[in-house]
Amino acid sequence: PSKGKGGPPPPPPPPPSKGKGGPPPPPPPPPSKGKGGLPQSNDRSSGKGNVPPPPPPPSSSKEAAGLVRRAPQVISVYQKLRRATLQGPSTRTANVSGTNPGKGGAQFRKEDLASELESRSSHVKAIKHDVEKHKSFIEALAKEISNLTPRSMDDLVLFVEKVDEALGILADERAVLKHFEWPEDRMDAFRESSTLYRELRLAKRTMSMWDRGTRNAKEECQRIEKHLDKVQKRVEALQRTQDADERRFIAHGIPWDKSIIMQVQHSALSMGRLYLELKLQDVETLALASNNNSQKAVHSQLTAAIRFAFKLHQFASGFDEACLHLFDRIQALFLEHTGTK
Repeated sequence: PSKGKGGPPPPPPPPPSKGKGGPPPPPPPPPSKGKGGLPQSNDRSSGKGNVPPPPPPPSSSKEAAGLVRRAPQVISVYQKLRRATLQGPSTRTANVSGTNPGKGGAQFRKEDLASELESRSSHVKAIKHDVEKHKSFIEALAKEISNLTPRSMDDLVLFVEKVDEALGILADERAVLKHFEWPEDRMDAFRESSTLYRELRLAKRTMSMWDRGTRNAKEECQRIEKHLDKVQKRVEALQRTQDADERRFIAHGIPWDKSIIMQVQHSALSMGRLYLELKLQDVETLALASNNNSQKAVHSQLTAAIRFAFKLHQFASGFDEACLHLFDRIQALFLEHTGTK
C-alpha cells in the first residue's frame, strides 16, 4: 500500500500461532535508554523494569577509607616466633630491690603551728576580699559558662584558656567560687575535655609527623618502642573510662569527637613504618656478610621487628598498605632465615 504523507504506519504482523512445533515468540524489545544511556524501566509502577542492580552496601569506615585493616599474617608469624622462643628456657629474671622506709619526718614544732595559723588568717582575708571585689565579674562569667554551646573542640579550648586566665587573679579559685552559684560540674567537664583533647591532638601530631633527627637506627628504634609503650598505656587507661567520659561530655553540650582515640591509634602507623624500614635496612646490610655473627644479628633484628609489628598491629587495630608491604618483606626474610613455612 502506498504511504500517504502523514498517514498511519501499517499495523504489525499478527503473532504466530502457538501450535505444536511452532517457533517460539520473539524476545521482548530492549529497554529504551534515557539520558546518559542508562536503561529505563518499562514498568514504573511496579519497579520491575531492567534497571541496573543497586550498588553493594558500603563496608566499614576503616576499610572504605582504605586506611587500616586487619592483617592475620602478623599474628600468625608472631605466634610462630613465640612458640619457638618458649621452647628454650627463659633467661629473664626479676630483680626487685626493696627499700626500707624511713623512721619518720621532721617533728612538728610550736613555731610551725603559729606560722600556719597566721598564714591561714591572711588567706581567709584574701578570699573575702576577692568575693567582694570580683562579685559582678564572677556572676557574669558563671552565666556565660552556663549558656555556652561550643561549636567545636578548638573553640572550647580557647574559651577554657580565657576563663582560666580571667580566674587567675583570684587568691584561691575554689574557695572564692564557693560563695557563688558557680557551674562547677560544667566548668570541670569543659576543662577536662579540653585538656584531654589537646593531649590526644598532640599525640596524634607527634606520631604522624615523627621527627627522625640525627640518631642512628638502633637509637631511633629504641626511641620509637618507648614512645609506643607510653602512648599505648595512656590510651588503654582512657579506653577504660571512655564511655562514661563521652556521656558526661555530651550531657554538658561538649562537641566531643568520639573517633579521636582511634585517630591516635592509627597515627602510630606512621611512626611504626619508620621502625620497620630501619629494621629492614639493618637486615639487608647484615645479610651481605655470611659469617656466623651476622646471621645471629639478622635473627635478632627480624625477631625484634616481628614483635614490634605485632604490638603495633594490635594497638592500631590493623595495618595500612605501607605497613603491610613492609611486614610482608620482613615475614619473607624471617621464614627464609629460619627455614619455616
